[in-house]
Amino acid sequence: MAVFHSTPVTCSCGQTIDAHLAKSVNVRRNPAVRGQILRGEFHRAACSACGAVHAVERPFYYSDPDRQAVFLVQPRGERFNHTRDGQRLTRQGRDCALLMGGVAPSQLRVVYGLDELREKLVAQDAKFDDRHVELFKLFVLHEHPFLLRTPRLQLVLSDVNSTQLEFVAYHHNQPRSYRIQLPRFLAERAASQPDQLEQWVASAKQEKSLLAPDRRWVNFRRWSTRYSALDVLRDFAKTVAAGQPIGLSSEPFITMCRRLPRASELPDWAKKDLRTLFEYAKSKNNGKAQDRLFEVRFGIGLDDEWATNSDPNDIDTIWKLLRNAPIDNIEGNVKLKEIQLIAGGGGLYQWSGVVQIGAKELRNQESFEDVLRHEVGHAVHSNKEAMINAWLKSEFGWQRFDRNQHGINQWIELMGGWDHWGPVTSAERVEISNALVQALGQGGWKPGPRPSLPASHPWHRQNFGPRLATEQSHADWFETFPGWYRANGLAFFLNYWYAELMVVKESALDLVLKMPSRYAAMSHFEFFAELYSLYYDLDDPQRKVIPKPVADWIDRNIGVPTPDNPAPPSATATKKKAATAVKKKSVKKRPVG
Repeated sequence: MAVFHSTPVTCSCGQTIDAHLAKSVNVRRNPAVRGQILRGEFHRAACSACGAVHAVERPFYYSDPDRQAVFLVQPRGERFNHTRDGQRLTRQGRDCALLMGGVAPSQLRVVYGLDELREKLVAQDAKFDDRHVELFKLFVLHEHPFLLRTPRLQLVLSDVNSTQLEFVAYHHNQPRSYRIQLPRFLAERAASQPDQLEQWVASAKQEKSLLAPDRRWVNFRRWSTRYSALDVLRDFAKTVAAGQPIGLSSEPFITMCRRLPRASELPDWAKKDLRTLFEYAKSKNNGKAQDRLFEVRFGIGLDDEWATNSDPNDIDTIWKLLRNAPIDNIEGNVKLKEIQLIAGGGGLYQWSGVVQIGAKELRNQESFEDVLRHEVGHAVHSNKEAMINAWLKSEFGWQRFDRNQHGINQWIELMGGWDHWGPVTSAERVEISNALVQALGQGGWKPGPRPSLPASHPWHRQNFGPRLATEQSHADWFETFPGWYRANGLAFFLNYWYAELMVVKESALDLVLKMPSRYAAMSHFEFFAELYSLYYDLDDPQRKVIPKPVADWIDRNIGVPTPDNPAPPSATATKKKAATAVKKKSVKKRPVG
């Protein structure tokens, strides 16, 4: 018998699929399921809209009374909870016996993902002990050490025939895979000498975790240092919770920090234990330990200057702010790699994924938080650039144009076209285009040389849009945006930093007037960063100026704010944006030309 439940699954195309997923399966009563698992067809859901077929994961029990096996099948991402799951399965031994018709199972296992389940079934059919199969994998790795040079290795038994065992090796999120054969007679010879296998394991790893009969998760990955580091983390957190000291500079602590998984790879309990250790390190004023724990928790490097900084609350502030942001904005964001403390004020986001915060910002807690949120906003924009740019264009009219004839034509067309103010010859268009390129300069805060065309030139006609847009784009163009040239519901300006022509909807500038800093008018990059900073600053009274459709889009596509650490009520009374300090340092610089 098999118990299935209807479960909604969302396809990447947006279509909702009604998937029938198992809660428990008894393959004596429903033998077809075993064949589906071996063929890779189990828990598959096809989208009726786009035709995509998805492998769907959900926990379920697999029982096989004829082979005296019970497996608790968990999603692959739950491997770090193997100790908890193994203990749970052991406690449920009586229930497992009921699944087997009153006979205690001889093979009681936790497996993670259908690949692990499938290889257990392949091993059963070939009459190999699954514990020996995991040791065979070590033989494979010994013969093919290059597999270990790339992290997150997956190695599964794929097939067994009369002459060989075939394994498939691949690395998570990597396209290549490898098929590796092990002669069957070698595997059978090793399996026929269990005492020697145990001696070999003991000499190699000083423990018998894969061979011990009470082990529920039997997989060579147990020997990964990441899993042992998680055990050390749990022990350290328990010691601190009991009021006992730990060595923050000890070799076990440093080794643990080096070997632990990072950011989104951490199970939830490990994130809580890391916070426990972080609070302990903070109470001991140990900045280096806080630095190490931060880098583990978020997968983001902290410059050593943070550890030696005199204020012990700075790293804690970063921790809380990042924890409150939507999880995928931080964890696994390849565009956010390191946070550095530098001289001066303001902040800077580099396309390499490095955020720099000026030391002067640390003098004011609110300014520090605002600058950090702003720079994280740049990293989020960089990570989701295509989607965010499309939204900024459709919702707010943000567009940028290259400094070539094609880009200039597009910019002027939005004003009404070249002849909107009277005829302009082809030669005159080239002269005007050259004048605009000259005025843009080569990138920086100041304009290039102003155009010096003859008085009779169309450039000097009354209300000539390109001229007015140039004249009304001052050195600090974002500070004087209310005076930008307007036409057809749009505002036109020259951005001297990027040396590009830009345009934005007038309604977007109306919103900027209500936001904490006019720097939001600097470019579409800064507009989004300021919008992000304001939206995720839950105690800022100006947050309410964000229109509901804008807030709804951010919730759907960037993430819902998580107010785990709300600021005290008095914080709103001292809010102040250091717009002047941020202005010249928070720019997302790109090459011009």
